[in-house]
Amino acid sequence: MRNLAIIMIAFIATVVSLPFPLTAQSNNHPRTIDSGYAEVNNTKLYYEIAGKGEPLVLIHGSFGDRRFWDLQFYDLSKKYKIIRYDLRGFGRSALPKEDEVYRDADDLNALMDFFGIKKANVCGLSFGSFVVFDFALSHPDKCLSLISIGARVAGDDLDEYKTRNVDTLRAIISKVTEIVKTK
Repeated sequence: MRNLAIIMIAFIATVVSLPFPLTAQSNNHPRTIDSGYAEVNNTKLYYEIAGKGEPLVLIHGSFGDRRFWDLQFYDLSKKYKIIRYDLRGFGRSALPKEDEVYRDADDLNALMDFFGIKKANVCGLSFGSFVVFDFALSHPDKCLSLISIGARVAGDDLDEYKTRNVDTLRAIISKVTEIVKTK
């Protein structure tokens, strides 16, 4: 049973890492999209930026990457400066180094500094909500607003907030992503 679970997780991680979008595409693409890699906090984070106006950072969940925001990215870029990026170990961003200790909220802070963004609206989906909350607690002065979608927080009366299995799952996903990226 455990082997079946590991195979299922590996399959899901592989599908999520494929180079084509798994979400529907909007036909309302912005005229220009700036994309590239930001070298921050001893890693490389892949980003895409479109639009003008008040900054809005979109942070994906744990089973996917920046492409989760495809429909919203294009439509919201008509009114906002949209920044979406792949968290460390996801999509096109660099994998975490073995035994490296880091916080996704610190990566977000460094990414905002990289772009010279003093304050932003910050939106997180699922695991991205953890990043949003962590960022807001560490850098409240950099948040114009917080948007949390599908969040789970500590103290929600569930037996376990963070277990070894969560860390193991993340390690498996990172390893499978690494294998897929090298092929």
